[in-house]
Parts: sequence; structure tokens; C-alpha cells
Amino acid sequence: MVTYYKLFDLLLRRNMKKTDLLKVISSPTLAKLSNNEAITTKTIDKICLFLGVQPNSIMEIYSIRNGKRIKWDLEQNSGLFDRATDVKDLTYEEKQAIADKCLIKKENYYLIDTDKYLKEVAKEMEKL
Repeated sequence: MVTYYKLFDLLLRRNMKKTDLLKVISSPTLAKLSNNEAITTKTIDKICLFLGVQPNSIMEIYSIRNGKRIKWDLEQNSGLFDRATDVKDLTYEEKQAIADKCLIKKENYYLIDTDKYLKEVAKEMEKL
């Protein structure tokens, strides 16, 4: 799932309004952003160029599992993400079960601790 709260926070910090985005996007697209609906990469490009930022400055990707909002802790463990997801011998369900053991509670969401995840994956791989 995607959320654009970072975009609206950025606009507030710059003393801008949502309607300022109408210089580069349409009203229906602005409505999609307000409702955290999917938009095209072309639209993301237009917004980022208009604001002079990268996509991670305006949006965040997360998943919902067992009623919990989950996201990877990429900022803290940026180099480990590729290794954590590049495990071909484990099924998707096995990877999800391991990730569920590695949750860190934050304010209103959970992070997956990739350091712990890698250790758990290594243990499972040893069993194969």
C-alpha cells in the first residue's frame, strides 16, 4: 500500500497548499493523492521535479499483515534489504513468517528489523 503523508507534510513545511500541486497535476490526481490511491510514475516524476525532491520524500510503501501496518527499516539497514529478499529457496509464506518474528513496534506502525531477519533467514537456510 502507499501513503502520501510525506508529501502533504512537505507542503506544510514549505508553506504551500495542496492546490499548489495543480500547477503540475490535475484535480482528479490530487484527489487520488488525498485518498492514498495509486498514481502513475509519470505523476510522481512531475511532483518530484516540481518540489525538487526524490520519491521517498513524498511517499511511503507499507503492507498490512494481521491488522498491523508493516514497513521495512530500509533507512537503518539499506545495504541489507537486497540480501534479505534474495532468498530463492524459501517460499513467500516462509519469508513472511520469518518477517513476522522480526517486528519492531513504532508509534503507529511496525518495522521489520532486517538485521534480525537476515539472521533468521540464515538459520532457516541451514536447515535446507
